[in-house]
Amino acid sequence: MKREHPDGGRYAQYLEQAALAFGLNVACGIEVLGLEPQGEGFVLRTDRGEIGADFVIWACGQFGTPSDGGLIGAELARHYAAVGRWQDVPGDEVFVIGGYESGIDAAIGLARAGKRATVLERGAPWQDGDKDPSRALSPFTRQRLAPALKGGAITLVEGAEAIALEAEPGGIRILAGDGRSWLSAHAPILATGFASGTGPVSDWFDYNESGLPLLTPQDESTELPGLFLVGPEVSHNGHLFCFIYKFRQRFAVVARAIAGRLGAETAALEAYRANNMYLDDLACCDADQCLC
Repeated sequence: MKREHPDGGRYAQYLEQAALAFGLNVACGIEVLGLEPQGEGFVLRTDRGEIGADFVIWACGQFGTPSDGGLIGAELARHYAAVGRWQDVPGDEVFVIGGYESGIDAAIGLARAGKRATVLERGAPWQDGDKDPSRALSPFTRQRLAPALKGGAITLVEGAEAIALEAEPGGIRILAGDGRSWLSAHAPILATGFASGTGPVSDWFDYNESGLPLLTPQDESTELPGLFLVGPEVSHNGHLFCFIYKFRQRFAVVARAIAGRLGAETAALEAYRANNMYLDDLACCDADQCLC
């Protein structure tokens, strides 16, 4: 593809080519409804019948489980995940509620579509100096935001915690906790994050006080051996791996765990370590640093 950040279509082509190159058995159009342990393995319940497995790696992400963040009147808005093309969003002025990754991405997309975007955010993540890319805007997002701000099409409003939406004759009123309000002529965009993507298998995970799945050092469920988790919900000792280059560094950890139980050779995984894509030592994420 010869590009660092391909669009969805190009990335889908890459995945298809990778599956062919490595001979992966990929079955599309199947919805997994749940799973049950069976003997020494599992049976997956799907909309096309049952499928047996020795191990399960749950890699569903969170994009399919948008959250409204408990916002009152959220049904009057449109979630970021429900937008197909920013140019199709009605109106020339659009309000975005939430200013983290999806909120800033929405604002940039709207600006590029010739619209003006106002981002309402209770904090100011665009100014956050946290060195952990799981808790601050990613470098790529910051890189795209800087020129967009210079163009004047994006307005960032910090300290604006939206608590409710109300319909009125002129549009939708966005109410903030400090008494301020804004009138949006059309449905605002909700960039209020995503819920857990482990819903269909939630009975087989335990969760911490933050709602994140509890995992072994090999990213395996503490409730059901053989069920592994990869993706943005992986966390250990307070370290969150939602930034893509961080959770990808855990793939080889899972692969080694499964290969070891199958008696398979694992030497090939050392190539991941050599290329800094094998994170099994979390010391690099201690204190005020994130060297991984």
